[in-house]
Amino acid sequence: MLEKLRTKNDDELIEALKAITALTPEETVELCAIWKTHEAAGVTKLAKKVLEKHAPAATQALKDVIKASLGNDDSKIAKKLATLEQAGGFPDVAAFALALTKRTWEHLGLAYLCNAGGPAAKAALQNAVTDEGLLDLSSNTSFPDELVEIEGIVNLSIGYSKLKQLPSQVLALESLRVLDLSGNSFSSLDDNVRELRNLEKITLHDVPLGKGLGEGIYDLPNLKEIWIIRGKMKSIPKDIDRIQSLEHLRCTQCKKVKAIPDAVANLPNLKTLEVDN
Repeated sequence: MLEKLRTKNDDELIEALKAITALTPEETVELCAIWKTHEAAGVTKLAKKVLEKHAPAATQALKDVIKASLGNDDSKIAKKLATLEQAGGFPDVAAFALALTKRTWEHLGLAYLCNAGGPAAKAALQNAVTDEGLLDLSSNTSFPDELVEIEGIVNLSIGYSKLKQLPSQVLALESLRVLDLSGNSFSSLDDNVRELRNLEKITLHDVPLGKGLGEGIYDLPNLKEIWIIRGKMKSIPKDIDRIQSLEHLRCTQCKKVKAIPDAVANLPNLKTLEVDN
């Protein structure tokens, strides 16, 4: 049935919708996607009718999940997803959350699974890694132990996740080359960031950094790029030349930074320098 629901022919889709007598979690997710995103009003109206008939409790619960997602609060999203189990629409709520990650509302499914952990979390995380090695967990506030088992992650985004320190699961990702920490609450980077020995780029947009970059960043032998926007750091470190591998240093819209230290001239590989307040 899933293949029939994914047809691009509206007439075939309408016939498939009329033939439905029961729905799996994956089919329900697909129907919700059709209902919310299809361009033909006749198709969306029929999809809604089928959902209300064959999965009323789950459909209402999913509406609640989508509403909760507007606040970007993973704990609330997880609680709303859990109501699906109570509603009886999905005895295995993890199966429903995994279905979400495969079709639409990927963040909602990952939010629940990262909070719950387990095999379904591992499957969803592995599925979320792009061919280029990017895993986007922006706004997630939970990081399951299964994260360290995921293959192919070289670029990780954990921006806007209400973090004050790096999760141990992230520090265990030895192959990581790019890390986006934007929108988090670091006053300085953890010293144990040095464990990410292969890190080449770190992005820090809208991160306070009131206490500077920390000591651990100096022990990253392959770090080539630091990009800071709207930080509250008082200055670029006077010993920035300790990062001899640095090629690109961007520190823009940082109002408290008033000068460029002489140490910048001692960076042998520096190609880009952008500093403004």
